[in-house]
Formats: sequence, structure tokens, C-alpha cells
Amino acid sequence: MKKVLLAAGLASFLFASDASDKAIDFIKNLVPKGYEVELVKTEKIPNSNYEFIEFNIIENGVVKGSDVFFTDGNYGSPTLFDLKNKTDLKADFMAKKEAEKQNQIIAKLPDFIAKHKDMTVRLGNSGKDVVTVVFSDPECPWCKKQIGGVEEKIKEGDILLVLTPLPMHPNALGKSVNILKETKNAKTDAEKIKILQKYFADNVEYKEPSDAEKDALAKKVEEVFELGVSYTPAVFKDIKLK
Repeated sequence: MKKVLLAAGLASFLFASDASDKAIDFIKNLVPKGYEVELVKTEKIPNSNYEFIEFNIIENGVVKGSDVFFTDGNYGSPTLFDLKNKTDLKADFMAKKEAEKQNQIIAKLPDFIAKHKDMTVRLGNSGKDVVTVVFSDPECPWCKKQIGGVEEKIKEGDILLVLTPLPMHPNALGKSVNILKETKNAKTDAEKIKILQKYFADNVEYKEPSDAEKDALAKKVEEVFELGVSYTPAVFKDIKLK
């Protein structure tokens, strides 16, 4: 098992223990075939016999997710409650992890947008280089709701939609290709919104784009996932564009 030690410059070393070895072996028996479990770090929970264990789930060498486990070497639990401070230690970990992930995405967004302008539809005429970036799927129920009220939202600031058709929505890819093609020639927000609302509506009839066009967009969507965005609508405010 691979054990990842923290950098030597840290105030204290966190290292794998017998308890964490047992916990990782236990977790390995729970994950589906084809996935690996990698220990990230382990540390003692203050004023307790428990250890906090962070691990990654890996498929084909790619980290698919992170999680935690708590153990005293004999018993284990996917979460642990600090009764004195009334906190859920797993919830605290997940919140911090999500904040770190969001910050990492935000740092990369300007370069990503500069590279993938052909995936985007900009709404608003503020002329500013600061926008709200929204990763959106025309078949996502929450995205449909968002598009329904977009006229009011752009009064507060420009919105840059990044068309991100998710694999579980079979028609989203074709709709997204058509949206990008049609909005490219639209001259006003009203024209763009009309096109968006057409394709975000249920049971819309449209001409299916070519396989080559859909494949090209699908490859770009893979880069969205590599960026760390895995759901829609994913909203990032106050992004300064290049």
C-alpha cells in the first residue's frame, strides 16, 4: 500500500499507523472492482483514541474522489461527532475539501475560458471583464429554471454560460452544438436568450448536428471534467476574464 507522508517542513509528521492500515484494508473490500484505495494522510483526533484517515478512490490512475474514515484500531466509522463542540467531523472535512476544490477551479477558470470561448454564450452588455461563469446543460432541470429568469439576472452583471452537456442527458450534446452555432450569429441578448430558451425547453424539435460536431464538443466537455466541474449548474461569481 502506498503511504503518502506530509512534507518534512511541517511542524509535525503525520504517518500511517497500524490502525490506518487496518482501516484501508477494510475500505478496499468495500469499493467496486477496478478501483484502488490510496491513503492520503492520517492524524490523531485530539482528546480521543480515534484517528482521522483521509483516502482517495482511484480508477485507472485518476483520482475519482476523496473520503474519510475514523477508527480506534478496533472499531471504525465513516463519520465522528464531536459532542463537546457539536460538530460533525466528516462534514467539516467535506466542507473544507469542497472549498479547496472551488478555489482551485476559480484559479484556472480565466485560462480555461480563454482557451474554450467557442463553448460559451455571453449575456449582458456591461463591457466589464468580470462575469459570473455558469456551466450549464440544456437538459438539466435546475439549468432550465435558471435560464427561465436569466433576463433579470443579467441586470446584476454579465453571465458567461459554458455549455456542458452531461453524459446522462442523451439529447444535451446535440442541443448544445446547435445553441453554440445559432448564438454565434445573434446580435443581441434578446436573440441569444430566445435561442437558449428554445433548446432548454422540453420536447423541442431540432435538426441533429453531425457526429463530428458532437464529438468535437464532447472532447471539450471532458476538459471541463478535468478542470474539476462535475455538475450543472456550477456557478462561479466575479471571474475576471483574460
